[in-house]
Amino acid sequence: MAFIRGTNSSDAITPNTPAEVKTITFPDFGGSIGQITVTIPIPGLGPTTSERDIIYGRRGNDSIAGAGGDDFIRGDSGSDIVLGGDGDDRIFGGSDDDLLFGDNGNFGDGDDFLDGGSGNDVLFGEGGNDRIFGGSGNDALFGQDGDDLISGLFGNDSMDGGAGNDRLFGENGDDLIFGGDGNDEINAGPGDDTVDAGAGNDEIFGDRGLNSLMGGAGNDTITGGIELDTINGGSGNDILDGGDSNDLIFGGTGNDLLTGGNGNDNLIGVDPNGNGFGEFDELTGDGVAADGTPLVGADTFFLGNTATGAILYRGQGGADLALIKDFQPGVDQIVLRAASGYQFGNFPAPGGGVDGVIVFQGDIIGVTEGVPIDQVVASIVTF
Repeated sequence: MAFIRGTNSSDAITPNTPAEVKTITFPDFGGSIGQITVTIPIPGLGPTTSERDIIYGRRGNDSIAGAGGDDFIRGDSGSDIVLGGDGDDRIFGGSDDDLLFGDNGNFGDGDDFLDGGSGNDVLFGEGGNDRIFGGSGNDALFGQDGDDLISGLFGNDSMDGGAGNDRLFGENGDDLIFGGDGNDEINAGPGDDTVDAGAGNDEIFGDRGLNSLMGGAGNDTITGGIELDTINGGSGNDILDGGDSNDLIFGGTGNDLLTGGNGNDNLIGVDPNGNGFGEFDELTGDGVAADGTPLVGADTFFLGNTATGAILYRGQGGADLALIKDFQPGVDQIVLRAASGYQFGNFPAPGGGVDGVIVFQGDIIGVTEGVPIDQVVASIVTF
C-alpha cells in the first residue's frame, strides 16, 4: 500500500508515469443532456498495479491518478482532476469545482464511490456499479455503464444514469434527471424538477415541486407529488398518478391507466400530438387514498386534442376508446372536438346498471363507467 500526500500547491500525483493531455468525449446520452467533451491534463496511468493507494491532494488544483488497486483518494481544497484507475475506488473531491472519474476515463469496470463535496462538480462513474454523490453545489453526475446509485444531494443538479438499472435521487434543488437505458428508479426530490426516464420499464416519483415527468419508452409507473405536475407516459403501457394538486396528465402512446388523484386534473390518454388510434386508456379522475378514503376534484377528460384538433380514439370501432372510470356528473367535464356526427347512448353494464357511451360516426370513442349518458351530456364542452 502506498500513502501519498500532496503539497499546498498544484500537484500532479500518480504512482506511475508523468502527466499527459487527453481529450475525452462522452457521447450524447439523449434527453436534455447532450455531448460533453473535455480536454484536460491528467496523469498518465502507465502500467497499473494491484497496490492500494491512499492519496491526499491537499491545497491547490491537483491532477491525481490512482492506477490499479482499490484506492482512497481525497482531492481536498482546489479544483482537482481525479482518475481512480482500475479497482473499486473511493474518491472525494473536497471543496471547489472538481472533475472525478471512477476509472481511467475509458469506461473501466470498477465499482467506485464518488463524492463531489462542495463546489460545482462533474462526476463520471464509468463502468461498474457505482455510487455517485454530488454534494453541495450544482453538479453534473453521469453513471454511464452498470447499475448505479446517483444522488444530487444539494443544489440544482443534472444527472444521467446511462446504461443499466439505476437508482437516481434528485434530492434538494431544481434538478434535471435522465434515466437512460435500463429499468430505472427515479425520485425527483423537493424542487421543480425535469425528469426523462428514457428507455426501459421505469418508476418515477415526483415528490414536492412543480415537476415535468416523462416516462419515455417502456411500461412506466409515474406518481406525481403534492404540487402541480405535468406527466407524460411516453410510449408503452403506463400507470400514471398525478398525486395531489392540479395536474396535467398525458398517457402517451400505448394502453395506459391514468389517475388524477386529489385536485382538479386534466386527463388526456394520448400523446400531446396524438390521436389515440389503437389505444385503450382507462381514465380515473380522483381515485382513493391509501386508507380507502375517496379523493375529490373537478376533473376534465379529453376525447378531443385541443393542440391538433383531432377527435381521439377513432378508427377501430370499440377497440380503441377512453374508459372513464369515475365520472362525477355536475363536477367533472368531458371535452370534445366540435363536429357533427356524434351519437350518445347507453350500454348495459356488467353486474347491472348502464354505462354511458359517446360515439362519433359509428365509432365508440368514450365510455362513462356506471354513469348513464343523460347524466353526462350536460357536462360535455366543445372546442
